[in-house]
Amino acid sequence: MAATLTIKDLLKGFPTNLLPKIKGPPTFQHLAEFQALLKENAATITTTLGGGASGYLGLVVTPKIYETITPCMTFNPPNNLGVLPNIPARATNPQIAAIYWEHIKNSCINRGYPVVHNALKKQLTDAIKPIYLLSQHYPHTCFAKVML
Repeated sequence: MAATLTIKDLLKGFPTNLLPKIKGPPTFQHLAEFQALLKENAATITTTLGGGASGYLGLVVTPKIYETITPCMTFNPPNNLGVLPNIPARATNPQIAAIYWEHIKNSCINRGYPVVHNALKKQLTDAIKPIYLLSQHYPHTCFAKVML
C-alpha cells in the first residue's frame, strides 16, 4: 500500500521548512522573500501537472510567469474526478479495466495537489501574524479556501 502524503512530511522535505517569522506587518520585501522560498519549495515536489518539469511551481507563480519558465506548458489544478470513474454503456471488460486504471492514476495525482498547496499555505500563515491575514480569513473555513 502506498504511503499517504502528509503536510508534516512535506514540510520536513522542503529545502526551507520554516519561513522566518515576521514581528510586525509584512512588507513587500518580506513577501518577495517568502515567494522566492515558496517557489523553491514548490518546485522540489514532483508532479506530472504542468508538464512535470517544474514540480508544483504553478501553485506559487502566475500562469504567465509559469509559461515563461516552462514554455508551451500550462499548470492547471486537477479536476475532482469523483469516487468512481464514468463507465460508458456497453463497455467491454478490457475497456472498463483501462478506465479504472486511468482513474486510479489520475486520483493519485489529484490527491497530492491539495496537500502541497496546504503545506505551502501553512508555511506562509505560520510566518505572518494572524492580524495581518484577516482580510484573507473566512468566518467558517478560516484559510482553507484561500489560494496562494
